[in-house]
Amino acid sequence: MNGQDLNPKFSIACSFSRKSAVKKRVSLNDFNIPQDIPHDFLKDHFLQDLLYFFISQCNLQELPKYVALEVNHYLKQHSANPIKVFYKLLRQSKHNLLYISGLIGFCYEFGIGSVIDHQMAFEYYSYSENLKMILDNNAKLKIKCKNDKFKEQSPGGSYFIIQQNYFISQVSLALMYQNGCYVSENKYLGFQIFTKLASEKSVLAETWNYVGDCYLNIVIPVNEIDTEDIGELGTDISDLGVSTNGLDEGIDEIDLNKINADMAIASVDRTSEREAESSKRYAKSLEYFSRSASKEYPESTFNVGYCHIYGFGTEQNDHLAFQYFLKSAEFGFELGQHQVGLCYLNGMGTGENLGKAIYWLLKAKNNGCTNVEGLLTMIINRLDYM
Repeated sequence: MNGQDLNPKFSIACSFSRKSAVKKRVSLNDFNIPQDIPHDFLKDHFLQDLLYFFISQCNLQELPKYVALEVNHYLKQHSANPIKVFYKLLRQSKHNLLYISGLIGFCYEFGIGSVIDHQMAFEYYSYSENLKMILDNNAKLKIKCKNDKFKEQSPGGSYFIIQQNYFISQVSLALMYQNGCYVSENKYLGFQIFTKLASEKSVLAETWNYVGDCYLNIVIPVNEIDTEDIGELGTDISDLGVSTNGLDEGIDEIDLNKINADMAIASVDRTSEREAESSKRYAKSLEYFSRSASKEYPESTFNVGYCHIYGFGTEQNDHLAFQYFLKSAEFGFELGQHQVGLCYLNGMGTGENLGKAIYWLLKAKNNGCTNVEGLLTMIINRLDYM
């Protein structure tokens, strides 16, 4: 077998594809904060149920694209026309934007009942800055609803719904900045939004996972300059563009050997500093992944295993890594299922077991992981020759 194809160590994949479109912008500045919030705040039971479902999926799913799949399935399951539902949301936004701005932005971003329009998605997500002021300054919003169904699904009442709308919108904005979707790519700004949410104790476990991913994948602050390695400057002083004319007039002869030695020492010092910085980043990455995994967030559970298998922020431990991969696989996370199959195939962190390897690789394939198809074909061909 090809060792490269069976290597169980691989990078974390958090990106997802997006399409762009253009649509006329609308103003979101005409919204008035209501003095009181009725328990049946949207006056449309289906839209309220859809909002509850959307919030729950944002807390459960690993990626926004999976939330979009679930929302579309929900609409189909209830025989609801996505276009009509979307325009109902737009009509509701005149009075209830503080609850549904994130949902409307999400519909624009993923084309649910609308054309895909990242410009409009960004506009609605950006309204979340107003929500932050509302949550911080308007205590009247901390009321509990009398609607039993609403109370059961969102124990914090209206305040909880507004808070969730804020968190979801902010996470979506951060992802747009990190992926360069409509706005110019700015990974550090996305990182700042994630860390701000994490410090506010967001109930969205994905926030902690995103922060951990930023630390692991070196999101460099904008004020940090990535200079060239000093050792690459060369040993010939003329390479620096400095004239040597007159250097021997009253100046001791330059000792190039000493210069080279000093440059080598400086290079070693810089390498040590980078290694120390990497250790700190890896430790922070594992810390945030672990916090998210404690909420049984599947991708973070997988990422904790990833840190253990590489020794990022902790001692390298294949057995412990396998336990986390297995747990994420049991949650239904396809990358975890793929990884568990590879571990059983290679005997990494567990004993070799071809039957279990095929079982988990098939589960990964059935969950949409296309990377396993070639591997399964190789295993089957190998069995034919046994």
